[in-house]
Formats: sequence, C-alpha cells, structure tokens
Amino acid sequence: LAGRLGLEAAGRVTGPIGRLAIAAHTVRDGDLTVRVPVTGAKDEVYALSQSFNAMTEQLSEQRNALIQAREVEEDRRRFVETLLAEVSAGVIRMDGNMVVTLANRSAGDLLGIDAIEDGESLGAVAPDFVRYAHDTLQQNS
Repeated sequence: LAGRLGLEAAGRVTGPIGRLAIAAHTVRDGDLTVRVPVTGAKDEVYALSQSFNAMTEQLSEQRNALIQAREVEEDRRRFVETLLAEVSAGVIRMDGNMVVTLANRSAGDLLGIDAIEDGESLGAVAPDFVRYAHDTLQQNS
C-alpha cells in the first residue's frame, strides 16, 4: 500500500513537470503558443505552471510587438525612399559620424556621382559639405 501511494504521489509531480519540460523545449524551438494545463492542488507545480503560461504569453506579446514595430519602420523607410526618389532636390541623410544613411538619386546627380551608397562617409561623396555638416552637428549637440 505504501509503495502504491508513493508511486501515485510521484506521478502527480512528475506528470506536470514532464509536461513543463516538453513545453519548455517547444518554446526553445520558437513556438510561443504552447501552454501547460494548470490543474490539481495549488502547490509549487501549480504556481510554476501558471508562471510558465504567463511567461510564454508575455514573450509572445513582446515578440509580436517587435515584429509590428519592425514592419512599421520598414513601411516608413520605403515611404521615405519612394518620396525621395520623386523629389528633384538632392537629399543626403547622415548619422552623427557623418556617414551617409540615405541619399536620393538627385543628390548623386547634383554631385556628379552615379550612386551614393549607405555607409559611405560624407567626406568621400561630398567633401565640400563636411565643414557645414560638422558645424551643424556641433550646434545641435
């Protein structure tokens, strides 16, 4: 009788722990929709199951928010690039290190350059503007 009670008690713990382990492997593989059943006595395993489900729900929400933010940013980038392609004025955007992060075709045409690539230094594509860009950066810092 004591042996049977021991096996039954062990099964009550190992079953939920086993389901948690399988669910953890599923999350590791990228599936954040997995949930574990929260049943039985309100003990440590019950609390762990609840915490696991809350964690995967929160991770899923954060992942979805990041994906949505990336999509919004990509849409904005495409919009700006499309807009700049249609503008006749030359436009060059650079970062604080005077590295080109965006330039339209008109900027290249006005400077007599076939194309201005992202990542080029402003000094390489428009050396005459470096002093003005430097002064502007200094004023804005």
